[in-house]
Amino acid sequence: MRASIPQSMLRRRSRRRSWLRKLSPSRRGLKQGTFTPEDILRLQAYQIEILNSAMQHVAPGGRIIYSSCSLEPEENEAVVAKAMESRASFRVIECGEELRQLRENGELVWKDIDSLLSGQYLRTVPGVHPCDGFFAAVLERSLTSAHLFGR
Repeated sequence: MRASIPQSMLRRRSRRRSWLRKLSPSRRGLKQGTFTPEDILRLQAYQIEILNSAMQHVAPGGRIIYSSCSLEPEENEAVVAKAMESRASFRVIECGEELRQLRENGELVWKDIDSLLSGQYLRTVPGVHPCDGFFAAVLERSLTSAHLFGR
């Protein structure tokens, strides 16, 4: 089954790509990983806008995963918190429950699930896990939110 992407999201896609090109460290003459605090805040604003836009298209009872390959709280927990401020119809799902279910189904081989967790969120850390730093949050829209958003 193929997922269809709403046209409204497709129109914004090219504009977002131009943001990413402008922010690319190589285009700005910076080495990878040398972002300034101002760069982080600018990226945060874009990430909040992207997440808010995507959340508009989640059906009642549906889920969305917000993820980044950053360990910066400004790009992770802060983005989720800011996006959730105006969306009372969403809640954060504990990633631990989801990871345990994946392990039970044989889809996850990592044994120490607690090491993958940072509160409600998934977080991998270089040197602790055999991969780069990564963050993920699972957000679920309530079933009763249809009347709140005209759906």
